Amino acid sequence: MFEHGDKFGNNADDYRLGNVANVSIVHYTELIPKEDREAMAHEVCFRFCRTIDGMNFFGITGGHDCYCIPYFKQMAGDSSKCDSVCEGDSGTMCGGKSKSSVFSMHWCSDTAQELSDTSETSKKAADKATELGKDAEKLAEDIQSFAAKAQKNIW
Repeated sequence: MFEHGDKFGNNADDYRLGNVANVSIVHYTELIPKEDREAMAHEVCFRFCRTIDGMNFFGITGGHDCYCIPYFKQMAGDSSKCDSVCEGDSGTMCGGKSKSSVFSMHWCSDTAQELSDTSETSKKAADKATELGKDAEKLAEDIQSFAAKAQKNIW
């Protein structure tokens, strides 16, 4: 995918997915200005790729080249290994010279935002319930007052 899935960037001449899927990969280095780039690590590439619509996987090759892909198709390769150390995390590997470390991204919900939204909705519901409770108390008082007056007129 790294070599043949780039429809728009530096590898556009090698693009081979047009008649298969007509999609392209997205390169970190082509969208992030040099001065804003972070040393590459799995987390850096994941944070970048999760912002790109339609991307379900991310890959890193050569220890520093991050790219996002909409689907993953294993391809035949040589006997090399993923032995390039991540620039931003010396304890992990980020692909190799001709191989990529590829990861699936799972879109987890934004729990903090959902919690905030639910809290706000709950507060509004509690405020409305309090308001309705006050209205019900007022109605009960009015009914009691009316009943007391009606009893005086009957007896």
